[in-house]
Parts: sequence; C-alpha cells; structure tokens
Amino acid sequence: MFGVELGNYGPSSLVALFVIAIALGYLVPRWMHIQRIKDKDELIANLRKALDKRDEQFDKLIASVEVAVRTIEELKTQANGVRAAEARRTS
Repeated sequence: MFGVELGNYGPSSLVALFVIAIALGYLVPRWMHIQRIKDKDELIANLRKALDKRDEQFDKLIASVEVAVRTIEELKTQANGVRAAEARRTS
C-alpha cells in the first residue's frame, strides 16, 4: 500500500500512524459521524423554517408596498388633475 510494507515497522509506528490518521480526520468514530449528520440535519431544518418565515414576511411586506404604491399613484393623478384645472382657470 503506497509503497510501504507494514511488516517493516513496529507496533509503535502503527500506533503513530493511527494517531496521525485520527488527528487528520481519516479515522472518525461512527457515533461521532452520526452525531455530526444529526447536527447538520437540525441546522438545515432550522434554516428552512427561517426561510419560510422570511418568505411570509416578504409576502406581507409586498402586499403593503403595493397598497402604498397605488395610493401614491392615485395622489399623483389627482394632483396632476388639480394642476391642469388650475392652469385652465388661469389661462
């Protein structure tokens, strides 16, 4: 394996190899791997809930903004009508 024969090294070398492999994350206990997956799943679920809440808030905000835009457009139309009527009176 990788040009290294394990028979040439003693038990301390094998222990050192395993310690290095564990330190680098190549040998992770199964329970730790499962726990990490559960943590990631919980994080994903929480993020999805936050996105749903954000979408609901955006929908409410968009509805209120649409009302404000319609109101401003109506005011602008009425103001233009009043200006046109005043211009006709003065001319």
